[in-house]
Order: sequence, then C-alpha cells, then structure tokens
Amino acid sequence: MNRRNVLVGLGAAATGSSVVLGSGAFAQVSTARSVTIAVDKDSEALVQLEAGDPTPVQENGSGELEISTENFGGAFNENATVEIGDPDNPGTTPAFSVTNNFDVDIDLTLNLQDIDSSNDFTLYFDQTSSFPDTLDANGSTDSTLGSDTDTTLNIAIKIDTQSAGSNFDGTIQIDASHPSSGGA
Repeated sequence: MNRRNVLVGLGAAATGSSVVLGSGAFAQVSTARSVTIAVDKDSEALVQLEAGDPTPVQENGSGELEISTENFGGAFNENATVEIGDPDNPGTTPAFSVTNNFDVDIDLTLNLQDIDSSNDFTLYFDQTSSFPDTLDANGSTDSTLGSDTDTTLNIAIKIDTQSAGSNFDGTIQIDASHPSSGGA
C-alpha cells in the first residue's frame, strides 16, 4: 500500500463520516411548498350553510348566510311568536341547515353570541342529530357531524318578540374542526 492510497482512503473515510454525522456547519434552512386554499360561498363550502325556503334566512351578496327581516322588507309584529322553519320538525322545514361535505366526521360547535334577549331567541335542532333539542340565546352546544350518515343538521328558529322598536341583533357562530386536530 502506498502513501497516496492511504491518503485517499482517509479522505474518503472523513467525507463519509461527515455525511453520516453532519458537520453542524449550517445555521438556517429554508424551503418553499405550494399551498392552494379555495374559498367559496356558504352554500357551496365544505361546511355548507344553506337557507331553508321561504324564510328571512338568505344568502347575501357576499355569499354569507344572513338572518334578517330586511330580506322581507320590514319587521315582525310586537309581542308575537315568530317561527322560522318548523321548531316541531326542523328536519322537514328548516330555517337553515349545516352540512358536512368533508370526507371525515367533524366536531361542530354552535354559539349564539351577543343576542339582546336571553330567553326569547331559540334554535331548534332536528331530532335525528346528536345535538340537544334546543339552544337558547347566548348559549353554546357542540357535537359531531358525520361524514357518511347524519351529515346535515337542520335548524329552526323561534323568536318571541317584544315591544315595537326592540331588535334581536347578534351572531350565530359555527365552528368546525376535525375531532383529532383540536381546532379549526
């Protein structure tokens, strides 16, 4: 064995060990990945919100579901009970529905936020769902919405109006997440 072969062998061994063990000679790595996120109107999204028919629940010009008496051009009577959809059977006549268009089950949370009245605004859920029968104003409930069966949650609304000039402003917030992800 000559000296040149020994030096080449030692050089190859040193190079091989630095590849295996790494040299720690870099301080930063940057890489890019492509991302494609589609945004669609409520009636065509993965968590689909769809208005019943006919109701003051409609899709606005931005594609968002909206509940407003302005959709009828006025206001409800004072001291009346107004039903949007059928509270006794929301599965047949909903005010609106929430459908899971994912290929996996999702956890669905509904929050009634900042509603001016605590007992005069109630959501009614169809009896085939795993949700409770009702949800009162400023309350919250959650359950799983399936991907194969029970993919749609039908909801009716009941409002007990008060005196003329009183309004029910607020938000129905719907959060969806994959059960194992811990968030939306």
